[in-house]
Amino acid sequence: MCPIIADGLQFLEALQNLESGFRKQGKAPKVIVFSYFKRTLEYLYHRLSGCGYDKRVVMIHGDIHQKIRERAIERFRDNPKIELLLSSEVGSEGLDFQFCNVMFNYDLPWNPMKVEQRIGRLDRYGQENDKILIYNFSIEGTIDDIILNRLYQRINVFERYIGDLEVILGEQITELTRDMFNPTLTPEQKSRKAELAALNIERKMKELEEFERESEKFLGQDEYFNAEVSTIKNNKRFITSYEVKLLLSSFLNMVPTSTTLRPPKSGRENVYVLKADEEFRRFIRAYSEGMSGRDEVIRTLERDGGTPITFESEEACRDRSLMFVTIHHPIIKCIAKYIGEQNFDLKPAASLLIKSPIAHPGDYLYFLYLLEEYSLKTALKLVPLLVNIKDRNVVHIVDELSEMFIGLIPTADEFLQGKEMYNEKDVNECNNIANEYIAMLKEDEEKGLAKTNDSLVNSRKEAIEQSYRMKISRVRQTLSTILDESRSPDERLVRMYRARIRNLEDKLNKDLQELEKKRGTYVGFRLLAAGFVRFE
Repeated sequence: MCPIIADGLQFLEALQNLESGFRKQGKAPKVIVFSYFKRTLEYLYHRLSGCGYDKRVVMIHGDIHQKIRERAIERFRDNPKIELLLSSEVGSEGLDFQFCNVMFNYDLPWNPMKVEQRIGRLDRYGQENDKILIYNFSIEGTIDDIILNRLYQRINVFERYIGDLEVILGEQITELTRDMFNPTLTPEQKSRKAELAALNIERKMKELEEFERESEKFLGQDEYFNAEVSTIKNNKRFITSYEVKLLLSSFLNMVPTSTTLRPPKSGRENVYVLKADEEFRRFIRAYSEGMSGRDEVIRTLERDGGTPITFESEEACRDRSLMFVTIHHPIIKCIAKYIGEQNFDLKPAASLLIKSPIAHPGDYLYFLYLLEEYSLKTALKLVPLLVNIKDRNVVHIVDELSEMFIGLIPTADEFLQGKEMYNEKDVNECNNIANEYIAMLKEDEEKGLAKTNDSLVNSRKEAIEQSYRMKISRVRQTLSTILDESRSPDERLVRMYRARIRNLEDKLNKDLQELEKKRGTYVGFRLLAAGFVRFE
């Protein structure tokens, strides 16, 4: 990756210096310049044309007819005198530029996946150059500069393949975008937010790398990745840090133990001290058999004075000495396992009073459904519906309000009892209305899922093909060297490398066939809980 350039003049200066360097080596550059904006591309085109590049530059973007774009790309590829291609994102999707050796990101996408798509147009099977030079345009002190320095360089987006983090990156960038445009945050706080996002992504990268070292049987960690993404999406959205803390606190109150969970004496926010007694430690040892991280948790719980813990990811990033307790932590898994074995008579229904602006004041029956989406990436989605008892209108709670309502169920302002708030007719009619509504929602979800899944399968196939082609290319180069440098090459060695190529090609075909099987999609739903809720 080359140094950052700061403005349009330096862009031209960098371009001219680049060409001069290539000329000294007796080579000609093939440069692709990416920008999101059509007007930026047109500005660059006119600027370059006025500086003597008029016969050396072509341009493509979405407003240019496809056939004209195709002719421009052919001229760029086949005519050695044309050295520059100015391209919008249409050039980063499905086109091959392995004959290029230089890339300028004139404006930088915030999502690293978009950057990788651009790089992937050049860094692919058939690339003949030893190095691809990448220049990134960034104005010092801007948000783009923060993203580049705090995020991209931290996760090595220009040096490594990060495609398996697609969904994780999407969530991180969405959250980071909100932070970058939050007027209440100072530049220093925005910079810190970018660092925290990089830390979270970096941690997930290390987990994937560790998995790859331990198992070769999943190319690109597909199955592991799908499970991880589904877990992260579901738990991040529906199992909040507050609910994890509530589960731990409720368990400590429910079983005979002197173990305590209290804020530290320092009063530090979002940090607690878990002081475990011997009974609790025996419980963890008994129920954590075979769990990852078991030994470290048991050692940590034996500390004198208790164990500092947090349920918040940002706090865990700031202070690595804290035990970060999530829904997947061994302690919480042990509690869930214990509750599952005890067969507690838990009622999936309640009558609640909630003082919140989630819905208009009034009496409702609520129905909490689980939508299960089966495709390349299996996912679960909780859908709360409210049916007004008086007028039978349906309120579909979505987005943040959905999460808020689900979170309020175990912590309602009041649990109502002994009041005649609805009758059997209300229940039957409202239940039928809710079922009809969720059936329509299921149909809409199936249509959208099929389209999205096709795109994901195609993207994954391309990534797998690229990965295998690079491996096969390296083996072929080694074999070619053996054959070229020896008049009587070792036949056993030659057979071994040829067999390795065949095995890689067979594995590629097998993985592609497995992916094709995952084009099918299905959406199912089931009712998890229902009850009465009064909003005030």
